[in-house]
Formats: sequence, C-alpha cells, structure tokens
Amino acid sequence: MSDSVAFSHMHPVDDPKWTDAEVIEASWEDSARFRVIFERYYPQIRGYLIRRAGFEIGSEAAADTFVEAFQSRKRYDLSYPSAKPWLFGIATNLLRNHFRREATSKRLTVADDTPTSDFADDVAWRADAERLVQESGLLGAISALRQEERDVLFLYAFGDLTYEEIGDALTIPTGTVRSRLSRLRKKLRRSLRTALEGGET
Repeated sequence: MSDSVAFSHMHPVDDPKWTDAEVIEASWEDSARFRVIFERYYPQIRGYLIRRAGFEIGSEAAADTFVEAFQSRKRYDLSYPSAKPWLFGIATNLLRNHFRREATSKRLTVADDTPTSDFADDVAWRADAERLVQESGLLGAISALRQEERDVLFLYAFGDLTYEEIGDALTIPTGTVRSRLSRLRKKLRRSLRTALEGGET
C-alpha cells in the first residue's frame, strides 16, 4: 500500500506517552501512525498561520505543512523528542515562500522601482501585522522589521514556542533568538511610547 493510500486510512491515536520522535520513527514503517502528529499539532499550526496570513492562505498553508512533514518524515532528526519546532519551521518557510511568490508576481505586473527585498517585505508585513496591531500604535514599527525579526516575533507571540523551540524552528542559536526578542521589545516599546505621546499632542 502506498503512503498516500495508507495516510487516508488512519489508525486510532497511539498512546499519548509516546514522544513525537517515537511516533515519527514508527511511521517510517507504518505511515498511518503519522496521523498522531497531525492530531497533536494541526490546531496550533493552523491557528498560527491564520493569524499571520488570514483564513484562506493560513488554512491552505497548514494543510501543506503536514503534507510536507509527512513526505519528509524519514529525514526527521530523532534526537528531538518534540516535533513542534520542526513543524513550525516548515510552516514559517512555506509562508515565507508564499510571500516571495506574491511579491514576484506583483512586481511582474506593477511598474515599481522599489528593490525586490523591500517590496517582498511590504507584502509580508501586510499579511503579518495588519490584522493584529491596527489599534496598538505599532503598525509602522512592525512594518519596518526585517523578515527574520518578524518570524521570531510571531513565533514567540502566536506560536507559543520557547526560545529553544524558536531557534530549532528557524535553525538559529537560542542566544540569537534571545537577543532578537530583546531588541524587538525595546524597538516596539519606543514605538508605542512615541505613538502615545503623539496622540496626546
């Protein structure tokens, strides 16, 4: 039976005492067991992606995340008991690729002298931030963040990941995550203070 056929006829959820790594390893021989990973993490992944990109794109990206994870499960590093950072890393990369494709498509149809990276950032931050901070005074500040800063910020704020898990998801050292979040807090606090002071004048 092919993986795709087996995946469509899932077994009941396995013992919750199994770690994600144990479930994924078992799925190498019995692909239906991967359903456990889907059931454990799909709501979190989907919620994170919808918050970043809206319902339609987020829901599609969530499905794609688990398709990609399923197809690449035999390359999973079994030294990581939790698959959560791995899945959030896949989800973030899929979203980043979506933003890049959208930016490229728009550049092909719109005459614009803005560099590609700046234009891609504009597309990305609209999907990332517009729905989240419209009334917080931080819209301009988030729009000015680099892509890697936004990824850390949103994984921390909406992915419910620890510093270590964010580092694993983005394949960066935990110390880098800590320093980026520290700088982001300072930036956003300054921006909020400025917005509040501006509102009082």
